[in-house]
Amino acid sequence: MAEARIDNTVRIVPRSRMDALAYSGKVVVICGTRGPHSGFIHKSRDYGATWRSIGNVGTGVANHWLDHVIYINDGTVRVVVGGTNQGFILYSVLPSP
Repeated sequence: MAEARIDNTVRIVPRSRMDALAYSGKVVVICGTRGPHSGFIHKSRDYGATWRSIGNVGTGVANHWLDHVIYINDGTVRVVVGGTNQGFILYSVLPSP
């Protein structure tokens, strides 16, 4: 069996676990952090080659993180929906491509 080829590795937040990765159309990927730096959301506009923080989950609950994220595109509306480990649902309606 052939080994998987990894083209690049990028450290976003040292010692944190990255959860809730989701492709959200075109070249955009989002993810959430967990671990010592829980609850931060990061966005990439180049398929994950580079990342920037777009803020905290923002619920005000301690030790909070995105647990799962999905991207929905019905051809008319594009939405990113995420659930958290504390029972919140976060969503964002994305602009039309």
